[in-house]
Amino acid sequence: MNSMKIACPKCGEEIDLAEGEFNFRFKTMADEQARLRTEQAKLEMEKAYREKLEAKDLAIKEYLDKLISSQTKAQELEAKLSQGSAQKQGIIAENDLYEYLKKHLPVDKCEVEKRGQGRSGTDIIIYARVGGERKGSTIIDDKWTSNWSNEWPEKVWSDMQKHGADFALIAANPTALPEEIKTAGFGLAPCRAKGVRLWVVDRSNPALVLNIVIDNIEKLIKMSEIRAIQGAGSAAVQKFQEYLAKDYETHLREKARRMSAALKSINDIHKKVAGECEKAQEALKAYWDTERIVHESVAACFNLENSTGLPQIGFEKLEI
Repeated sequence: MNSMKIACPKCGEEIDLAEGEFNFRFKTMADEQARLRTEQAKLEMEKAYREKLEAKDLAIKEYLDKLISSQTKAQELEAKLSQGSAQKQGIIAENDLYEYLKKHLPVDKCEVEKRGQGRSGTDIIIYARVGGERKGSTIIDDKWTSNWSNEWPEKVWSDMQKHGADFALIAANPTALPEEIKTAGFGLAPCRAKGVRLWVVDRSNPALVLNIVIDNIEKLIKMSEIRAIQGAGSAAVQKFQEYLAKDYETHLREKARRMSAALKSINDIHKKVAGECEKAQEALKAYWDTERIVHESVAACFNLENSTGLPQIGFEKLEI
């Protein structure tokens, strides 16, 4: 048998091998080399793939970071625009309320002053006047936001002391009114601070604001008349002041509650009558539709092509 020499892979010495064994060992070594090269190529491919994947993940992360940053900036811009819009609406609404009060308050008894945006204190001051002299005042703090703030009463009370006013009102949107006074549309403002007493009024009802202001003006004028006759420190003046501070407000709230209940009943009756009226109108319309069909059927029997139809009756919704 022919023999062949092969170098030992460990020591390098040549080894005599039979041809068959040589072929077997050569094939084994070739397979091992191929396997090692395949593993190496696989590792290199996996490494390259991981690097590309990591680069892709990094790019995606950077994109998401930019996207979140853009969304945040967009939200901040939208909030600023919304805030600016709400502020402009508040300024317009405050000016409308001022113009309404100035137009409808009696000029011989009142003097209306608008403080405006950017000035400390309240928004509107209304002075009671007797013979051209100021005899007390009411301040109005106009609130355009849609939610009630527990900080309002104390702030307005502080403004009241600052301006030396006798009465104070918060003119708020109906959605911001405290639950206990939403039905009446006005009432005493809830406040955690003891002794803080001021009114909250639905600003969407300017006539209501006007009447409460007029009521305050009349009280101030009446008080000045009593002081002029009885003296500022008289028992009558003290008793009247005590009544205005306690019982008068209690009676006014009770009257408002009763009036709200009466108005609700009237509105319920109106809705019921309006509903029944619509049902009657629909029934009459159906009746005349049937009458028209009968008329056309009878006319067709006599071939009266030129016959006129029954007069049409118009229906209008009744205002109750």
